[in-house]
Amino acid sequence: MTRRDAYGRPAWASSYATRLTRLVLQRDGAVCHYCGAPATTADHLVARSLGGSDEPANLVACCTHCNYSKGAGTRPATVRRPAPPSREW
Repeated sequence: MTRRDAYGRPAWASSYATRLTRLVLQRDGAVCHYCGAPATTADHLVARSLGGSDEPANLVACCTHCNYSKGAGTRPATVRRPAPPSREW
């Protein structure tokens, strides 16, 4: 039987997401892509519900406020910082 986390996902899925978030925060210097505040989460540029992927090129560091205010939509075109360069990990 597969171990599950609190949300019913396989345990490996949450550890993968945690590692991916850490890598994105490290890549982007832990600075929010949208407002420049300290970042604690990774945000999908194109939401998964809108066809976005979990690929690093679709993820940016983001503060909690900006991440939750965005929801499943897309951020306005006025972004303070340019998108990070795409890197292979």
